[in-house]
Amino acid sequence: MNYQEIGNHTKVTEFILMGLSRHPTSQSVLFWALMFLYIVTLAGNSMIIFLVGVNSQLHTPMYFFLGNLSLLDLLFSTSAVPLIMVNSLWNFPTISYSSCFAQLAIRAFLALTVSFLPLWLMIDLWLFQTH
Repeated sequence: MNYQEIGNHTKVTEFILMGLSRHPTSQSVLFWALMFLYIVTLAGNSMIIFLVGVNSQLHTPMYFFLGNLSLLDLLFSTSAVPLIMVNSLWNFPTISYSSCFAQLAIRAFLALTVSFLPLWLMIDLWLFQTH
């Protein structure tokens, strides 16, 4: 008989998040601290995006860049913080493989975008100065 046929055939479909506390008081404090920071982040970045879009005096490359960075920051925080907030209240926090991979792919794409945005701005500035 093959050793693979005898062994454990349990299929693991999720990661267990061990870093979050199991104490109700600290879970509540973590949740409300994250909620406050998330609301401040959403409000601040939304305000920047709104003001850059509405005010015609702010339609310059620098403010376009600032608006894009605010949008990327908003997307970065939205891709992770709500799941962390939910998991901070559970006694046995987990994340599925597919959810973890999706979160990783989204954050990798956003990091790549944040990396290339200043490069694009420098190329635009260089073209403006040389032509």
